[in-house]
Amino acid sequence: LIKQSDEYHVRCDETNGTIWAYDAGIWKPDGDTQLGYACRKTLGPVNYGQNVLRELKTQVRADPYVAIDREMFGVEPGKVAVENGLLDLRKAANEGCDAVRPLQPADYALSRLPVRYDADASTELCEKFVGDVIEADKIDAVQEYVGYCLHRGEMPFGRALLLVGHGANGKTTFLNMVRELLGD
Repeated sequence: LIKQSDEYHVRCDETNGTIWAYDAGIWKPDGDTQLGYACRKTLGPVNYGQNVLRELKTQVRADPYVAIDREMFGVEPGKVAVENGLLDLRKAANEGCDAVRPLQPADYALSRLPVRYDADASTELCEKFVGDVIEADKIDAVQEYVGYCLHRGEMPFGRALLLVGHGANGKTTFLNMVRELLGD
């Protein structure tokens, strides 16, 4: 059922037996639920039961086809999952028209930014705001820090961002903007 389906994708973590399922572009550790849906849909409610699901989970955990090393999850460095697909940051930086493509199960994305990539979007308002609240000689460092928040995998640099200043000067607004970009 799983091997022949374009609708259901599951993988089993080799180290702890967690069953992962591909759902709406990202992988989630709720594969048990997805297996239940697939099994009930295939067998119908009359033939489906907890014994069938338990047997299916046992078979999935023993199947080398679905076994995966936990380290395989997560998109490759230089790419970020966004609402409208997988964004290649290098291509986007070079104004590549093919910077985003649809997410696929083989991308192993675990999360997705709650924003759509639009190569033609205007950055004027954002650049004006940043220019108003951040000292000119610090703008590149702040942009680099926000970009570093998108980094996946080993973190080669240990960094923190400290925003200083008296009240009502844009610190919270800036942090809210970053929160909107990164999401939960």
